[in-house]
Amino acid sequence: RPALRALRALLADCQRDEQAHRDEARARQAHATLTGPARWLAAGWAAVVGAGSAGAVRVSRWL
Repeated sequence: RPALRALRALLADCQRDEQAHRDEARARQAHATLTGPARWLAAGWAAVVGAGSAGAVRVSRWL
C-alpha cells in the first residue's frame, strides 16, 4: 500500500536522524568536562533523549 510505504520511508528517515543525534551526543560526551549539577543535568537529558530515541526505533520496527 502506498500510504504504508510512505509512512515506512518517513519513519526510516526519522530513525536515521535519531541515530545521527545519538552519535553526535556520544561524540560530545567523550569530550565533555562538565562537573557538578551541570553534569547531572546533562546526564538526565541524555537519558530522556535516549529513551525517546529507543521508543521511536521500536515503533518504526513494529510498523
